[in-house]
Amino acid sequence: MDKIKEVWIVDDDHIFRLFLKTILVKSEEFEIINAFENGLLAIDELKSRIKSNTMPPSIIFLDINMPILNGWEFMEAYAEIKDAVKSKLEIYISSSSIDKYDLDKAKNDGNIKDFLTKPLKLDTVKMVAQNYKDS
Repeated sequence: MDKIKEVWIVDDDHIFRLFLKTILVKSEEFEIINAFENGLLAIDELKSRIKSNTMPPSIIFLDINMPILNGWEFMEAYAEIKDAVKSKLEIYISSSSIDKYDLDKAKNDGNIKDFLTKPLKLDTVKMVAQNYKDS
């Protein structure tokens, strides 16, 4: 089975990061799993990788409500550098929000693959991995 090279978890909730990392490991779909506690750390790492011509992650699970740089602000920053990302990168919102505004905003953002409601399950992670491989 071909594994996806790298996945990122961007979420300020330490428990959720540990939980999702456990699910990602259990899925056996990913070689590298990195986690960031806010959007600023993740966007800075992405910019650094672009600058150094290093591969970005394949998939990002992005929370909306975080301090420092929230998910929507991350997406704004990503839109500015998207063209410099030279490989396929899929971003999934992973949130416990049930706010229609958040759901609609994610649906209408062409840079967001899908909106996933927390807690994420093993089947959901496997579906995300399979969709990535199939696209």
